[in-house]
Amino acid sequence: MTAAEYLSAHAARDDFAGFDRDNTLSSTSRTAWPREIIPDAARKGKGYSRGVPALPKRYRRMMHGDKLSIGGHDWEVITVFGHAPEHAALWCASKNVLISGDQVLPRITSNVAGVWGNQPDGNPLELFLISLGRFSHLPADALVLPSHERVFFGLHKRIAELHGSPRTAPRAAARGMYQPDHGVRGAAATSSRESSTSTRSPSPWARRSRTCITLASQGKVARRIDGEGIRRFVRA
Repeated sequence: MTAAEYLSAHAARDDFAGFDRDNTLSSTSRTAWPREIIPDAARKGKGYSRGVPALPKRYRRMMHGDKLSIGGHDWEVITVFGHAPEHAALWCASKNVLISGDQVLPRITSNVAGVWGNQPDGNPLELFLISLGRFSHLPADALVLPSHERVFFGLHKRIAELHGSPRTAPRAAARGMYQPDHGVRGAAATSSRESSTSTRSPSPWARRSRTCITLASQGKVARRIDGEGIRRFVRA
């Protein structure tokens, strides 16, 4: 597996390196959201360890561009980001097959909500969209094996759809910011009306945090910290 996946999994399981409950709740309070909206698992702490009771102590590291020999065929490692710290997809040219995992799914959109307490200014949505470009060299007729739903053809068409989806394009959210300023709780009103049936939907706090940060990186909104330490966003 990749180094970021291995190390992040251990840190999250042990509530270490800023993945802990207190840091998560502290980050939430700085976005004007009440603590009650945080999922129970996060508020109780140790949520990752309840779902993943054990992790390996040794691993074989994969890096972008590595070639793995599996079943007599070479598989190229393509690392992508946004859904996970360092997701590894596998491409086999001789079979014309891409194992896309969670990064590219045929119908729903991956959960791209990783605004962690230890990375309050992280921009997972931008990382997700940019890293999809790492599949650009693959042929249009590649067979895609996702981790959810059915295998499919049409990789590049699906990627184009992701770039234009309301779930991954925050333009509509920017238009929805009419008030003078917002905490994350009040921002991106349009995004709160999105249908939850088309995606593995993250929590409203995570989704709106992600959207506000992306808009700020694009210069469409400005951010500031008020006298109470709340991060607020205003249309640029």
